[in-house]
Amino acid sequence: MGDSANSCGYAPEVKVFGGPGYDFSAHSWIASKGITTEAVGAADELDSAMDCQALCLGAGADYFAYEPGQLCVCKERWVLGCELHLYGLNSGAPDITSGPTQCPGCIMDGHDAGGSANVCGYAVEVKIVATTGYDFSEPSWIATKGIPTAHTDNLRTPYDCRMLCMSETGCAFFAFDALKQPGKGFCVLKQSYDHPSCVPQYGEDDDIASGPAYCGSADTCGVLRSYYQVDSCCAVASTTSDASATSSEAPAEASSAWGSSSFPITTAVLLCLAYRGSGASQTLA
Repeated sequence: MGDSANSCGYAPEVKVFGGPGYDFSAHSWIASKGITTEAVGAADELDSAMDCQALCLGAGADYFAYEPGQLCVCKERWVLGCELHLYGLNSGAPDITSGPTQCPGCIMDGHDAGGSANVCGYAVEVKIVATTGYDFSEPSWIATKGIPTAHTDNLRTPYDCRMLCMSETGCAFFAFDALKQPGKGFCVLKQSYDHPSCVPQYGEDDDIASGPAYCGSADTCGVLRSYYQVDSCCAVASTTSDASATSSEAPAEASSAWGSSSFPITTAVLLCLAYRGSGASQTLA
């Protein structure tokens, strides 16, 4: 990943990890580039590509490249325009495994999870955590909704916000905003919707970065079919749950089975079509 096959050359290396006692001097390019190195404390801390991915994520890198028994190289993202040929074959080291430190969909920059764009309205807020010193009285909707709040000294990035979500009972999605009160992080922990047809999960918001508590929490066509066929969602005949159906075969709107509002039933059908082909949720690379 990010090697000589790219028109922009090698991606900038953030850090290089090796096993216990690893001799980094055997690779002259590390010293010549002034790259930070670290030998892990135990062999089982770096014996798989997933270990390398986790180490690079902790180092603030965008990508990783892992060679068993050798190195874990953490790399930054290129500037815009260098994405072509992101991955190239390496005949000299065919065992290398590489990929992003966060798989697509894990962090949605410029989007709010469970916001006003969703046909079911805002997702229920479980809790709001902000950097110590944050004034919770400024956003009046917090008090209006009676949302629990807390301060922390460890909230600088969306990844910190995700960790808070993972440790909070009932939290399925998070939304991080560092601009509401400059210099202080603002992390909203949210519940999941009761139905997979509450879409879109993410709506555009330039100030927010959001995502799921755990990567890979996507619904498949099979999940949607079960709601249509078993629960008779939206009072639509079960035949409309077939992924081969076109939007013209479904009514424009239908009454919601879980509320009085209505929404375009074609939205759910198209969502199912979007997952057709993978047949499974996303997983870490």
